[in-house]
Amino acid sequence: MNIADEVDHITGCAENGDARIVSLGRFLFFSTEAGDAWMLEPRESSALCLMQDRERRPRAIDETPSSFTVGWDGHYHIEGRAFVVTKESEKVHIRLGYPTEQILEMARLVGEGGRT
Repeated sequence: MNIADEVDHITGCAENGDARIVSLGRFLFFSTEAGDAWMLEPRESSALCLMQDRERRPRAIDETPSSFTVGWDGHYHIEGRAFVVTKESEKVHIRLGYPTEQILEMARLVGEGGRT
């Protein structure tokens, strides 16, 4: 599993306005046409914003050949068409226009151990 490569791929998609959703192990990565990119851990509802409005966020992932750590910056949930992230500061961010139905379906597959 190479998290850095997947982060580079999904942020590149976001820079180009290419909406994608992919999974890697227990993680989901998605990009939007608006230039946002996220890494999610559905089992724990953890979220890390990788890119917002085509601007890369500081990388909070430390990866070595034998291990990795992710500095999650919030927890997410989906309410209808709203992607809601609560940050550690208790600040709530609501994003509309994200592919929430597809995220829920991919999260279900990841929870079942599937890979897409």
